[in-house]
Amino acid sequence: MWTADQRRRSLGERLGHVDDLVTAGENREGRLTEGAYKLVVYLRRLISKLEQTLDSRWQALGVLDDLVREDLRQHLCDEFRDVLALITYELMPVLFGADPLAVPLELETAVVEAVSRADPGGEIVPVLYGSPYPGYAISEHNLNRWLQMLGPTDELLPGFVSLCVPRLERDSVSLHCLLLGHEVGHLWDWRNRITSGIEVGIPGEYQDAGGNLDMRHASAFSRYLDVVQSWFEEFGADTLACLWLGPAAVLALPELAGSLGPPNNDTDTHPATDRRVKLMLEVLRAQGFADVPDLRLVLEAYETQTRDSWDRLPPEGRALPWTFVRGRLDGLLERCRQSVGSAQFAADRWPGVEAAAVLLARGIPCGEASAEKAEPMDTATILNAAWLVKIRDLERLATEVGVDSAILRGSNEVNRVLDELTLKSIEISEYLRQAR
Repeated sequence: MWTADQRRRSLGERLGHVDDLVTAGENREGRLTEGAYKLVVYLRRLISKLEQTLDSRWQALGVLDDLVREDLRQHLCDEFRDVLALITYELMPVLFGADPLAVPLELETAVVEAVSRADPGGEIVPVLYGSPYPGYAISEHNLNRWLQMLGPTDELLPGFVSLCVPRLERDSVSLHCLLLGHEVGHLWDWRNRITSGIEVGIPGEYQDAGGNLDMRHASAFSRYLDVVQSWFEEFGADTLACLWLGPAAVLALPELAGSLGPPNNDTDTHPATDRRVKLMLEVLRAQGFADVPDLRLVLEAYETQTRDSWDRLPPEGRALPWTFVRGRLDGLLERCRQSVGSAQFAADRWPGVEAAAVLLARGIPCGEASAEKAEPMDTATILNAAWLVKIRDLERLATEVGVDSAILRGSNEVNRVLDELTLKSIEISEYLRQAR
């Protein structure tokens, strides 16, 4: 076993490497996102606190007997190791993914706005970063918890939330409503306790004669609780995404998920995509979108493809969770609607989407809702307009930009142009909003 002195030397060397990497990340070519700059500042404070605490507490233990001193210094190294692991495995991937090669910087302001909506009055710093993995994700990081582990401190750091964009989809702007809707929906859920407030009982299969948990089924029941909570969270985030973003939320999900696996595959963390789409269609129907002519055909196609999705039982181990979750989806929808209130994207806003789509189909950005008043267009309208062009007007856009969309390369090119127009529209909108 290593002595405390050996561990301190090794951990100190690792911390030195991390400090060098933070400097390299800060000084690399291409500017960081604003959130990442703030993360660098607070990472340096955390590293400095770590060094100071280790040195001072190490020296203070020097007056003790050998055996006691060695034992307490080993515990000190354990604490040091845990904080170093947080920095290395949780925060460094975020820092190194937060560059223009990995994420579109023009999207950051929209992300900040979405996070502020989910946590009004909070002091959360969102960090947008790219990952080599194919999915979108959101995570919270509490640096204060680690500072306090190192000893009493009056210093408080802001909370950070990292939002992951797959590098492969860096420029697929129309897919980023998964980030602005679904992933931010998780944050809204966490703050408003929408899904955690749903009471989950013990299924009869896991009860003893007195109606309590039969400890022979403790492991299976624990897995049951995990699956139920995860599926409620995913359904809740999907619902919130639809309430905020309307049809764009449901159109983006199968676009991404369809390239990652079959639509009827349930996992312990996510219900099958077809189940999720079916629920989102119910939300859109209540918002009035089933009667929008431009959407009718595509939504009816999704209805047909997902018609039997709620009747299908998952494989062994997930059937009980699905039965429970399915019976409470109506209540979940109502909880989400009450939480969002009037801040919904309903069908009465579709005329604005149509007007914006006309501009995009002509190869013109649509960031202004009113040119006369220099009024910015909201991000939800821009994203829905981009999807409307995908549904209805790609051929027209292809003609405008002079590409042959009948071949695969031409189809990719016209979609790339649409993504660039969408991103430019969001950038114009945010510029106008900040200028007001």
